[in-house]
Amino acid sequence: MTKNELKKLAAQKSIDEIKSGMIIGLGSGSTFQYALEIIAEKIKNGELKDIKGVPSSIETEKRSKELGIPVITLNELIIENLSAISLADGEWRIKKDQMNSTILNSQFSILNSKPSILNSQFSILNSKPSIPNSQFSILNSQFAIDITLDGADEVTVSHPDPDLSGEGSKVKGSKSFHLIKGGGGAHLREKVLFQNSKRTVVIIDDSKLSDSLGSKSLLPVEVIPFAVESEKKFLEWLGAKVSLRLYEDGSDFVTDEGNLILDADFGGIKNLVELNSLLNNRAGIVGHGLFLDAASVVYCASDDGVRVYKS
Repeated sequence: MTKNELKKLAAQKSIDEIKSGMIIGLGSGSTFQYALEIIAEKIKNGELKDIKGVPSSIETEKRSKELGIPVITLNELIIENLSAISLADGEWRIKKDQMNSTILNSQFSILNSKPSILNSQFSILNSKPSIPNSQFSILNSQFAIDITLDGADEVTVSHPDPDLSGEGSKVKGSKSFHLIKGGGGAHLREKVLFQNSKRTVVIIDDSKLSDSLGSKSLLPVEVIPFAVESEKKFLEWLGAKVSLRLYEDGSDFVTDEGNLILDADFGGIKNLVELNSLLNNRAGIVGHGLFLDAASVVYCASDDGVRVYKS
């Protein structure tokens, strides 16, 4: 099969993860475009209903709208969730007021009550109806997205634990996945979606599998224009060969956030965690393509079929 056929095969298999009513993080890049088209077709024929997509790039948002996929921004989604929490909290306040009114109008006058009755009334007044704390936890805003689907430029799968129970696929378990993303320049927004998702699904063909991250692809590092030369020097000090990403016409490649991208060639990266920390701590670097322990599952297509790696 051709590489495009493999990409489409992996995308088709991954769509089984999506159910009606879900909020879906929509990735970017050539592999994900196949998934986007399949999602649109399933919405059109009624297989998927009440779906909302959160695009990771301006291009994905444009394409989603063209295909008829309802979209919402991450900010709008978070505000919706917080509004729902406020509404639920408001309903609780109404219930509390109703409870207070009922107690105050009861046959027991506070002035005439015995201490035991008085104390019990105040105990009731100060109590809250039993409402699950999870409904009000602000931490829920971290997981506003049910599932995000996206591709990757390079993937390492560590500590495989074979499980051959899948039908029609070779299924393998794994403890962790490390990715390099950002070939299309959308890695900053993509990482934001990953961090806000309950489940993350990565779609690749087997050419993207790697024994050592960085040996097959460059590492995109997104920098503010003000710091481009200082961050280039920093990356070179770390041992990388660095080039500024350009468009075909020779002009600077500019991300959706208005930043520049330095493509760093580290070769096989020996200490991913250390490099990740160093990049995260640089003020001029606003994002990079290292996604460590980032995926819940990887769908990898080869001539033998689709292999599913599970975390």
